[in-house]
Amino acid sequence: MKRADKIRMAAEAAAQAAAADDRDQGARDDARREWGRVRKAAREAYLAGQDWKAILTAFRDGEGFYTSDERARMAAAYADELIMSGLR
Repeated sequence: MKRADKIRMAAEAAAQAAAADDRDQGARDDARREWGRVRKAAREAYLAGQDWKAILTAFRDGEGFYTSDERARMAAAYADELIMSGLR
């Protein structure tokens, strides 16, 4: 399989996922802002040596626009990002 085929397949999969998602765009924007605030709070706590994991855990276990699976993936990915930035 060529690289172009992989890119085309990934683009098609992303388009299907976007078409299947019929959630409200206004709620999506609010959820993105909330996620931005959570990321900022977690980063500031990480840099200050405080309990940044509790912030991400509260977001992961909370309710809102994102599904629980999406919240878990987002929190885990950002935790990895913080840890890797600390190792540099």
